[in-house]
Amino acid sequence: MFDKALKIVTVLKYNGFDAYYVGGCVRDMIMNIESSDVDIATNARPNDIGKLFKNVKHVGKSFGVTLVDGIEVATFRTEKCYGLSDKNVEVKYADTIVDDLSRRDFSMNAIAYDPIAGVFVDPFNGYEDITSKVIRFVGKPEDRIYEDPCRILRALRFASVLNFYFEYYTEKALIKYSYMVHLIPKERVRIELLKALKGDTINGFFGYSQHFNVLKYIFPSLNDTYDVEQNKHHDETIFDHCVMCGNNLPKDKPLLRLAGVLHDVGKIYTKRYNEKIGDFQFLGHELVSADVARKELEVLTFSTDEITYVVNLIKMHMRIVNNLSPHGIRRLVAKCVKYNVDIDDFIALKGADAQANLKKKNNYIPGHDKVLRKRIDDVMTKDAAFSVRDLKINGNDLMRHLNMNTGPKIGKILNGLFEKVLEKPELNDFGTLMSLVKEVI
Repeated sequence: MFDKALKIVTVLKYNGFDAYYVGGCVRDMIMNIESSDVDIATNARPNDIGKLFKNVKHVGKSFGVTLVDGIEVATFRTEKCYGLSDKNVEVKYADTIVDDLSRRDFSMNAIAYDPIAGVFVDPFNGYEDITSKVIRFVGKPEDRIYEDPCRILRALRFASVLNFYFEYYTEKALIKYSYMVHLIPKERVRIELLKALKGDTINGFFGYSQHFNVLKYIFPSLNDTYDVEQNKHHDETIFDHCVMCGNNLPKDKPLLRLAGVLHDVGKIYTKRYNEKIGDFQFLGHELVSADVARKELEVLTFSTDEITYVVNLIKMHMRIVNNLSPHGIRRLVAKCVKYNVDIDDFIALKGADAQANLKKKNNYIPGHDKVLRKRIDDVMTKDAAFSVRDLKINGNDLMRHLNMNTGPKIGKILNGLFEKVLEKPELNDFGTLMSLVKEVI
């Protein structure tokens, strides 16, 4: 990627234009982080770029953005905002890189690098802010936020992912204008959320979101759990438990992390005091959590498949996995098959949930997930059935051999046979199943 970018910069400069690397790739370079992409800014206009290169695609001509060999090359520009809409932004080409950097969000993202001369252009002291781990808006914070309220979420994400902190006036602005988050298109909130979930830790993002009164616009249910105590089985609040659970899951599976973050939000709605045991209970909270998560993820424009994945994991998270008999393991796997839940993701969520219980954290045994996985593998023989589809008999067999018509009775018989096979896998034989039909009618 950087080899292509260097060639593009070389061609532009050879033909009399200015050209620089800009944005996140420069920030990553300063932080010694490997960057996955690179953006280029130049004073060449889109038509000039089209004449100099072959593999060119104008993807944002009104904003002066061109793709060259898959790399974004943008013409220097300034932006003036007259309202909270793309239609209310006046874009003009600029003459210098400093003009272009002046429109960017944070000082750490407003640095340009000339790879030919090996020098930085840093008009807002971004290099120093990066080395000091400071997030600072370029210019007036309120102007940057008004231009694009999504910069509030970007600030929280950067603070979490990079482990940076906020400069004084930046923090004041984030608090003052946090209400503007509700103006951000929901699909952009989803994108920022998923990026935050891919960070090394997610505690900062959700902690800052709550602190700056932003979380109520993303996940109202999670916001409601803040500072809510649980019961004698927990030393942590519901909020802390949910965030810790998500944080304990792998960063390369953001949706699994999201399931962890939302798995207990239903506790706030099901918390009841039981006088007999002298403590609070959260009966059925997994189903309420799943229902609440579905509604909130729909608002955030997550896809049907994404929502189903998260919701089904939440529904299943209370299933017991310790000391299961072979029959219990088969029933567990069957439930995962029914909900289309990856068994490894389920096991990971159970482990993360256990680790997030500060009262019982010491009871969590490292490597328990591998032990459980091996037990499951031992039980999952090639002849075992984990859904009705795995039976050695089907509805057509029943109709043909028993002279039955299609209808709900067929399904009832198959489900009955499946229950027997779950108990004893050796029964999964065509002849044996046919002989058992009378017992389940």
